[in-house]
Amino acid sequence: MPGSAALERLNPGMAFKVRQWLQNASFVVFLLTLAWAPFPLGSNRPWAWALLSLLIATSWLLWCAGLPSLTLAHELLHRLKLPLLLGLICLLWAFIQALPVIPLPLADWVWRGAGSQLGGWSGAVSIAPWRTLTEAMKLTSYGLAFMLVAMFSSQGHRAQLLFNALIVICGSYAAYSLVMAGLRLPQLELFYAGHRHSHTLAAPFVNRNSFATYAAMGALCAGSRLVERARTHIISWSGPRAYILTLIQYLFGRGAVWLSCSLLCVGALLGTASRAGNAAFVVGAVVAAFLARTLKAGDKGKQRARWIGIGLGASFLALVLIDGGQLADRLNDFSTASLRAGARLQLWTAALAMIHDRPLAGFGLGSFVEAFPIYDVHMMPFIMNKAHNDYLELAAGWGLPAAALWWTALGLLLWRCLRGVYERRRRRLYPLVALAAAAAVGFHAIFDFSLQMPAIALTFATILGIGVAQAFPTRGA
Repeated sequence: MPGSAALERLNPGMAFKVRQWLQNASFVVFLLTLAWAPFPLGSNRPWAWALLSLLIATSWLLWCAGLPSLTLAHELLHRLKLPLLLGLICLLWAFIQALPVIPLPLADWVWRGAGSQLGGWSGAVSIAPWRTLTEAMKLTSYGLAFMLVAMFSSQGHRAQLLFNALIVICGSYAAYSLVMAGLRLPQLELFYAGHRHSHTLAAPFVNRNSFATYAAMGALCAGSRLVERARTHIISWSGPRAYILTLIQYLFGRGAVWLSCSLLCVGALLGTASRAGNAAFVVGAVVAAFLARTLKAGDKGKQRARWIGIGLGASFLALVLIDGGQLADRLNDFSTASLRAGARLQLWTAALAMIHDRPLAGFGLGSFVEAFPIYDVHMMPFIMNKAHNDYLELAAGWGLPAAALWWTALGLLLWRCLRGVYERRRRRLYPLVALAAAAAVGFHAIFDFSLQMPAIALTFATILGIGVAQAFPTRGA
């Protein structure tokens, strides 16, 4: 930038302070964005996701203005060039799907019909171009957030601060949800008076399954931090008395914040009574435990981790006994009302039919709500805007090639995290948690659409960005 170059020549000390201020301001703006995103119904309203995109762009501009050079960005781009290239190709295809310049023989049949009536009109691949552009905007924002977090987290102290802040934010929303449930006040009522909703624990989201995904990610982050910090505070090799005393001192001292956030997130998760959400948390916890168990730690470290894991498992079971009644009722009902309705099966069947009819071009990213009535053979008396399976919905909208490229890009990032877990000696907690969170949200995406909630997508992008940034080996790391 010419202005910054001139300032550098005139007053190097002042230029350094200005850059530091801009970078700190960018970091603060992103933290505030991360804290704000869940509150307005998971940012799943047009004004909310537009504001979210604007805040992410603001943080990006501040960060770019504060960069002394492009060396850091260039190094990160070089390391992630393949997944970023695949992601850019997918986003480019989404924008092409929405362009109203496609020749009619290649356009969707709706546009071909309109063109035949209006005299040779051009059409679009997408059946709903404006929805496709909206979804492309969201995915672009999440990608920018991921890159921004990766640049933040290339510095160890910023990665730690961002990760700890995320845990506190998730724990705070878990506590908030419990308060709102106690008051029997749904979050929807705060924004749209008179729109009553079920009193199932879901705040700040509308859907309890979405909140279950958010709480599961918070529980995985908080629980992993609790176990990781315990290694330096608990003495497990000097007898049971020393172990119990140091454990109590840790849990009610330096580990109190992580313990509180873990219990709050798990308690809120159970309170949602989401079957898939709770199962997703278990999947993520198993992945985290498996990775931690296979690390080449000493016998003492393994012993501490084992006993802490047993304690966390016992705490989880205790919470299930205290607060799991509604979840148990829903599990008992799983084979009766839920399967009898068969709503998800109908949605999945329709999505598969869409993929069969347009496997390459797709119906347009985000256009499931418009395409579904064409395939709704049972005439469901609802507006179904989600397929309740992110994989099928993405393939039906984007087409199989673009969806496969997107999944490949995510797979490459997770592969980098997996390598980081075993290649790093320090801070490998972050790639480990990224893998656990990916397992949780990936499992839940089979049954629901939580990742389509902007706040959840942003939170996952943050966890993944921290994990990827700290997955590359460095000197002494």
